[in-house]
Amino acid sequence: MYKLFVYGTLLSKGIWKSIVSGDYASDSAILNGYARKKVKRKNYPGLVERDGSKVEGMLYYDISEEDFRKLDAYEGEEYARTKVSVQLSSGKSIESFTYLFKKEYFGKLTKSEWALTGFLCKKTRINLIFFA
Repeated sequence: MYKLFVYGTLLSKGIWKSIVSGDYASDSAILNGYARKKVKRKNYPGLVERDGSKVEGMLYYDISEEDFRKLDAYEGEEYARTKVSVQLSSGKSIESFTYLFKKEYFGKLTKSEWALTGFLCKKTRINLIFFA
């Protein structure tokens, strides 16, 4: 069983629950030394190393191998599951996995930061249009 730090679309409870079958405990966490950038013409982020930056996200505990296989498939070829050290609000550092954007795809990243609120607003607009 492993831990996973999520920082992008997987922060959406609906998306998370549509992929994993387990009910996992979680905590808010921060990943220091990384930045979350928008991917060109897409509505998801790429996580890259960046001195002086930090990314807020969620740490999930004890993820099953089966659910990790599903998460790997969801993330796709642009991402590599990588070990990092995240910091909890208590100040404690914990080793976990996260999905880093692979260097060969860095050309797809913008200079803009990705935000969950923008993603959720676009997702809501799409749902409203589709179901109207």
